[in-house]
Amino acid sequence: HQYSDHGHDHVGNDRGAENHPILGLNFRISELHAAIGLAQWGKLEEILLKQRQLKSLFKANLSQSSNLKFRKILDEKGDNASFLSFFLENENMARKLAEGMKQKGIPCAYWFDNHWHYVKKWDHFKNLKSDKSLFKEQRDLLPEYEKQDFSQSDFVLSKTISIPFSLQWTSEKVTEMASDILEILNSIKN
Repeated sequence: HQYSDHGHDHVGNDRGAENHPILGLNFRISELHAAIGLAQWGKLEEILLKQRQLKSLFKANLSQSSNLKFRKILDEKGDNASFLSFFLENENMARKLAEGMKQKGIPCAYWFDNHWHYVKKWDHFKNLKSDKSLFKEQRDLLPEYEKQDFSQSDFVLSKTISIPFSLQWTSEKVTEMASDILEILNSIKN
């Protein structure tokens, strides 16, 4: 199960805090899931339209704050709007905002502390050269990731928050969540 799901250990109920004891792949789809995916394909334009509307509304509401800056998207029309990412002034503000959002039940990802989509805590990846499950010839071809400098990425991600969008949300819910985020931001600055 770990091998087919990115090497996740599936311990606890916070996917972003899971460890990766092994190097895994992404082979999680079943035939049933594939059939559902094909049915959803026909709804793709409707799904994208709703996500883009929700993201636009969220951005419009959050634009009231000068304490955050939105991630620049080079192809706005091609954006699937599944996430809204923005930058705070510093790591401390980002941490406090992420904690406040979690307390209010607002979904967010603070990738900097996440075990999932950021290399900072990917020991399973950084130590590949010593992974005996790989052939020596494979290990010899790998860069020494544990010695790489990720300081620029750390600087950016340490102050980045991402909000994943749900098709279940209404305009009212988005407006309410944005208002809560602005309230949290104001309490952090004061």
